[in-house]
Amino acid sequence: MGRFTGEVPAINTSFTIWYPESEERQPDVFRVLYHHRVFQSEPMFVDEETDARHLEVGCNTLEICYVFVVKLPI
Repeated sequence: MGRFTGEVPAINTSFTIWYPESEERQPDVFRVLYHHRVFQSEPMFVDEETDARHLEVGCNTLEICYVFVVKLPI
């Protein structure tokens, strides 16, 4: 299990994980097979008269993204 900072890699692309020199390990290469993004709706504004929350279509925030990968031989 790990984390990405920045953009989630696109499907069918590969990425390399480099380890610190102190670990004396070869880098690992992974290919992205699939990812599943879970979006959480974000309220845009609250109606002052009714306190109802209103959403606009397409306004979502990415809450979590599962990335399925396979390790490639070097």
